[in-house]
Amino acid sequence: MFSAEARPRRHYRGLYELLLHLPAEEMRRKKQSADLSFLHQGITFTVYGREEGTERIFPHDLLPRIVTSAEWETIARDLTQRITPLDLSFSGTSTTKAVGRNYADVPPTKGFQGIGGQPVACGGKRHAVRLPASF
Repeated sequence: MFSAEARPRRHYRGLYELLLHLPAEEMRRKKQSADLSFLHQGITFTVYGREEGTERIFPHDLLPRIVTSAEWETIARDLTQRITPLDLSFSGTSTTKAVGRNYADVPPTKGFQGIGGQPVACGGKRHAVRLPASF
């Protein structure tokens, strides 16, 4: 939300101005309402071994993360780069031709392993996977 100079970033200014005029008690009520909604909808996880209860709501923030179009383009490009090889490998498409250079070959016998260490099979076939070196 804030720049290194502790000023609101340009795309957060509207939210910042709104929050300046919102009483702290109102924020507490909104957080409590969201927490209760999560609990009633089952948006929870279980913690085993704790006496104070096992069901907890997922941590969340009431304030939205505002993503600029430039930031979103970077996120989308990077996710596409990382997900494409996996999608291709599970569809049986040759990732060598589709993805190109800078990927490491992972033979089917060294690929993803399921229960009991068995290689994962897709459509009854074992597939080689090409992953980015940074994966």
